[in-house]
Formats: sequence, structure tokens, C-alpha cells
Amino acid sequence: MVRGVPANGQSMLQARLNRGLTQEQLSFESDLDVKTVRNAEQGKRLDVETLARLAAVLGMELSQAIFEPDENSIDGRQEVVQNWLLAWDRQDIKALVASYHPEAVLYLPGAPYIPFSGEHRGLVEIQRIHEIAWQTAKTAPDEAG
Repeated sequence: MVRGVPANGQSMLQARLNRGLTQEQLSFESDLDVKTVRNAEQGKRLDVETLARLAAVLGMELSQAIFEPDENSIDGRQEVVQNWLLAWDRQDIKALVASYHPEAVLYLPGAPYIPFSGEHRGLVEIQRIHEIAWQTAKTAPDEAG
């Protein structure tokens, strides 16, 4: 079960900056932990009551603090996955690596005959492991007739 609602991180960040507040000051004024402020600005899911407290301090309506994708847009995570899949299929290493955080850790399950399983840390290692994977894996079956 998913709790809370996604915060509109960009709007909250902009409102905080417009008010000239640091994350610590917003944390103090809203009587919330600074980690909660960071989570809100990152668009993570928070309880409505928490978002309401932040919105009140920022002078925002609660509805402005809740992320509501419009019905014609793709959710950000779906877009990242779609871009990753396209980059994988094109074997576009620059686009593929760009989809990872600089300090990302990629966990790949082990299985017989898979030489690239395990934990891979950082973009250089992630790039190396994708290049190995391209040499040994296919995304679609051969079209043998």
C-alpha cells in the first residue's frame, strides 16, 4: 500500500527560494525535520498534513504543493524507463549512462551463464557492465525462419 501523495518538489523549491529561506529555516518554521523538507523538494510521497504545513509556511495553496501530472503527460519515472529502454536498444552508451545518478549502484541478479551479475557502483562501472551485457544479451529473440 502506498502512503501519502507526491509532493510538487519544483514548486515547493521555487516557493522556498522566493521567500529567501534555507531548507533548515523552512524546517524550523514548519516544525518538521529538514529531511522531510528535502523529501518534499525531491517530489517524494508525504502525508497530506505534512504538505499542508509546508505549504502554509511557503504561502502556497495545498493543491500547489501536491504533484498532479496532467492527463496528457507521461509520469517522470515512466519517461526515464522509456528513455533507458530506447538507449539500450540503440546501444547508446552516453544516453544510457545519463539515466543513472553519478553515485548509482546497479544490482544485477546472478544466474548461470551471466558474466555480469552482482553489485556495480558508479557510472564508470555501470557503463562497463552495460557494454559487457550488450555483448552477451539480446532484448528480442532472433527472427529465424
